[in-house]
Amino acid sequence: MRTAEGERWHLVEARQVPDPVTGEPAILVQHVDETGRRTAEQTAEAQARFAAELADALETVQRQKQEILMLSAPILEVATGTLALPVIGALDGPRSEEIAARLLHAVVERAARCIILDLTGAATATAGAAEYIAQLVRSLRLLGTRPIVTGVPPALAQAFAEIGADLSGVMMLRSLRDGIRASARRAFN
Repeated sequence: MRTAEGERWHLVEARQVPDPVTGEPAILVQHVDETGRRTAEQTAEAQARFAAELADALETVQRQKQEILMLSAPILEVATGTLALPVIGALDGPRSEEIAARLLHAVVERAARCIILDLTGAATATAGAAEYIAQLVRSLRLLGTRPIVTGVPPALAQAFAEIGADLSGVMMLRSLRDGIRASARRAFN
């Protein structure tokens, strides 16, 4: 019903029953205002639809995040036993951890002997980013692979110096091309 107070929902039920006194047939009419229940059901349905849409959107965002990570830090096999990881974009904590996990898994899975970390496209030059890279280099060494770091931008080189990163024994080169050449020479030595 449309009322001055807005739309209202009513349930009217009529049943034939015997009159309790006379036993004659009678009609029992029952009326219940269902507006509150109906409104609650509609709200619950709308919230369920919204939650499903939100879950779908979050799933899409997560999938896109993984796809972006794969595109911005692909693990490439550049030679037998040599993998290259060109890093493009920021190196914040969660992203660095995901990159490290993927790379360490690939090293073991592909039995890589040499890893080239190309930082030419790295957009972050913070002490935190420098620490993540230094930690990744240490992890790679523990797996028995030789890391080569290429394309270190000046600001990141300064961040390495500021944190006192121990990169002794790590080959540092200007470009990915130089890194690939060096890894090929190391393979024959």
